[in-house]
Amino acid sequence: MKRLLKKILGLHQKIVLPYLQFVFYSCDTPQTNKGFIHFNISNIGNYGRYFYLLVKFFQLEGYQVSIERKFSTFQNILEGESYLRYLIEERIISFSRKNKNTLMEFNDSNLSSAYFDFLLPDNKNISDSFFIPISMHPIFYHRNTWAEVVEEGKRIQSIFMAGNFNAHLYGKSNEFNFNVIPRPKLLAILQENNLTTEIKALDTLEGAIKQDAHQKCFIVNTENCRIPINQLRNYLNRFAFYLSCPGVVMPYCHNIVEAMSAGCIPLVQKEYANMMQPPLTDKLNAVFFNTAEDLPQGINMAYNMDENTLTTMRKNVMTYYQNHLTPTAVIEKMLSGDFKKFYLLAEQTSVKHFVKAKGKLN
Repeated sequence: MKRLLKKILGLHQKIVLPYLQFVFYSCDTPQTNKGFIHFNISNIGNYGRYFYLLVKFFQLEGYQVSIERKFSTFQNILEGESYLRYLIEERIISFSRKNKNTLMEFNDSNLSSAYFDFLLPDNKNISDSFFIPISMHPIFYHRNTWAEVVEEGKRIQSIFMAGNFNAHLYGKSNEFNFNVIPRPKLLAILQENNLTTEIKALDTLEGAIKQDAHQKCFIVNTENCRIPINQLRNYLNRFAFYLSCPGVVMPYCHNIVEAMSAGCIPLVQKEYANMMQPPLTDKLNAVFFNTAEDLPQGINMAYNMDENTLTTMRKNVMTYYQNHLTPTAVIEKMLSGDFKKFYLLAEQTSVKHFVKAKGKLN
């Protein structure tokens, strides 16, 4: 009897309560409505945070987003990544059929998680495709702090990076699948060459900024010291350069967009820079290094730039950000009519697609 009651209670929590949530769920009507964007895709959970970010971009630009009315989809969102659940928490989607005011519909035929198709040798079929670029971390958009103006102050000609460097978390995927140096290895290179100043308390970082500590590479390892996310862009704004380390299983990481939004010039491996949508350009809007051995040379190049070059590059970084990475830029391109297919990042799922496709070609 106890087992039966436990089973019934489990079903109640897993199905009955979410179904009641689904039935009584309502969407907040946007202040301005430019029309509907409709999604009818089979597994939203595969895209995780990146689906939230796409929907959020449409919502920020004044569009109403609807998703095909299915309880399974609602469940998929509830049981997905925590950032995906922002869709429901913020009430920025409606669950309904496609209506007459729909400007554009996305389905499994025109929205794909095989994001790294453009890296395959036979990629001739992607000329009419749009690869939706990486963005800031979802929390910036969830809290509506992504566009907050950061006061332009004096920048020190140093390099900054804040993030996790755990070797177990940041494994071999980037190096093995994309020829991109993983961040624990980047940190090891800096340490071996005595090029890093590791920050273990925010007071130490504040002191270095006040003392105009030029020609240093400041690393804030989040396992030792954590910068509150609402303060991050204000710190970024005080540095000329940002060491753009790759993500967990793929090169892309939110940190490169956050840094560029604050005018930091990315110090980035060429392999990674070429994957940006569109690619970054060495000495125009980024400083490249090719291999692990080249990293110290790239750092010296950054340290020795004159002020005019730094000012020009910083302007180029902001132009790139405004033209390609803001919600306005992304949504304008998606609705331009220039593209028939769209690729959206799906983290591990995208990497698995790529590995499988490479295997078939070999």
